Amino acid sequence: MPTVWISPGELRDQRDLPRTRMVFVRQCTQLKSRIHATLAKYALRNLEVSDLCGVRGRGLLRERFDLLPPHTAYASQQLLAHVEALGRQVRAFERWDRASSVSIKAGAAWVAAASGRRLSPCRVGVGSSGRARAGAPAP
Repeated sequence: MPTVWISPGELRDQRDLPRTRMVFVRQCTQLKSRIHATLAKYALRNLEVSDLCGVRGRGLLRERFDLLPPHTAYASQQLLAHVEALGRQVRAFERWDRASSVSIKAGAAWVAAASGRRLSPCRVGVGSSGRARAGAPAP
């Protein structure tokens, strides 16, 4: 049998952090897509914001949810609440990253390259640098 390299336990533990964060980011992207699809289905998509899940965008979304049929509005509100919760979790991972010696972004890039997946663009309350945006809601 060929010999294989098994990474040390500490390295496997460090890799778990970016992998879990990537799961949250992927779920966030999926939920945002569902919200976009719901708005498009009811021709309510014309919002003049670049980020629907930013502070201003969420306010506009809540106004649009009032225009939806009751069950759809409720489901959409729950989706948005889940997006916000995932955003808080992602920011918590990033705070942990700043406090530890492990870089989530470097680990996420490694995990993505190893798995052949692209990194998700979902950044709830996070700027392009991967750090919390100024004006982003506090966790």
